[in-house]
Amino acid sequence: MEPPNDERERIAALKALVDGTTDKITGGELDIDEAGKLVEETRLKAQELIPDDMDKFDLIYGARFKRLMEQYITSKEASE
Repeated sequence: MEPPNDERERIAALKALVDGTTDKITGGELDIDEAGKLVEETRLKAQELIPDDMDKFDLIYGARFKRLMEQYITSKEASE
């Protein structure tokens, strides 16, 4: 699939991608390995959308995904 050409379309696609990943992580259905793979796949798809801005993606979303994984997965696994 070709990434959108228009910047607004790329940003909208990135937002949908990140929101979907966030929903899956916070949904409680993934273990830590599955979530890690999902984040890797999300990063690869984001690289197609914003290849020149991956440093910003990593800075913003890398930290966000890590925090969500710790909050929704690691803490859940520790309590089981």
